[in-house]
Amino acid sequence: MKHLYRLQKNYIVSNYSFRISVNIAIFVLFFLLSSNVLQAQSRLYLSNDNHTDYMWSADEITYDSAFVQMIDAWIANNNATNANPPDYQTKFNCDGSYWAWAYEKSRTPAQFQTFINQVKAERIIVPMNPLVITYGCVPTEATLRGMYYAGELQRKYNLQFAIGHSIENILMTLGLLYLL
Repeated sequence: MKHLYRLQKNYIVSNYSFRISVNIAIFVLFFLLSSNVLQAQSRLYLSNDNHTDYMWSADEITYDSAFVQMIDAWIANNNATNANPPDYQTKFNCDGSYWAWAYEKSRTPAQFQTFINQVKAERIIVPMNPLVITYGCVPTEATLRGMYYAGELQRKYNLQFAIGHSIENILMTLGLLYLL
């Protein structure tokens, strides 16, 4: 009977200790999370994006013209909001570095430099990938070669391309995010 009493007593004591330890751990975790959340300030940027399935409904000339006209419109829109506080300034997200390539081929060097200045100021965002591509259908080498132009711009203009995206399948495991 004493043996059974000891086991029961040890169980109660260890169970009680375990519950106290868990409660303390939960309290500490809650305290750390709440203090970090309250102290750390996060900033969320919403950026307009025109999801473009290249060659879906028009030819190359039509798409290239649309890219150039859209970039011109967003440069003007960004310039119009320059006097606003940073939280109220506009931004635009190109779907790929091909947009920059089309813009460079269609505009003067001065106009392209204005575009580059907007990219440096993070008012226009350009990802490393050239277009919206379904990466499950593209070999890794082609994916990396597709980023050549972005790398060229990065070296030539001292830019940092912070993103590469896969809009068609953002839940893809071991996908584009692992390449960067």
